[in-house]
Amino acid sequence: MKIILSLITFILLATQLNVAQAYTLLDLKAKAIEGGISRAQYDIMIAQFKNYDKLKAAANQKASEHKDLVGSQVVGNKNYVMFIDFSLSSAEERLYVVNLVTGNISKFLVTHGMGSDINHNGYAESFSNEDNSHKSSLGLYISAGIYVGKHGESVRLHGLSSTNSNALERAIVMHAASYVSEDIADSQGHIGRSHGCPAMNAADWKLLKPKVNGGVLLLAYNEKLAKKAN
Repeated sequence: MKIILSLITFILLATQLNVAQAYTLLDLKAKAIEGGISRAQYDIMIAQFKNYDKLKAAANQKASEHKDLVGSQVVGNKNYVMFIDFSLSSAEERLYVVNLVTGNISKFLVTHGMGSDINHNGYAESFSNEDNSHKSSLGLYISAGIYVGKHGESVRLHGLSSTNSNALERAIVMHAASYVSEDIADSQGHIGRSHGCPAMNAADWKLLKPKVNGGVLLLAYNEKLAKKAN
């Protein structure tokens, strides 16, 4: 029975996500950059998006090795792409969601890991791919399915870069959190910290969750660190 229900869910999700794109990433590049997304990182997303089918296949190969993790399979969702600019304070809306159907670009508050911000000043200053580091990881991700965990309905993430390849095993997921809100950001100068997950305000997550699961590419970056490295 569980197998049948999973199959039905898979088919319904695939049907739901089969919406025609009206815009390409290139169409929205100027708007995205004007909205705050890094030009260099947007270009990386354009290049990676061309390899979408290969990235999806790689994620599903890993999902097949972790059949115990409910919601780890990627159906395919090319209607959105997401960016997180970890060079910004957590008090700022630094999760960007680009809608390739409507052309809209939305921004949301999102957390970083407590290990990345040991002074709790609102800035992620270090990153890691190691389990139990409680740090955020940089790099390219692809979203998988929805599952119910300790944070309620959450979306698993597959790490597609060497810097975040352990995301699935580390249970780095998108989920709602009570420590994320504009009121908290305004009163404390930052929002709360996660164990490495990009957590969101509950109301925002309720709106975003059905749209960005199932195979949306997400690029997490920190331009300040990139400039120092160069």
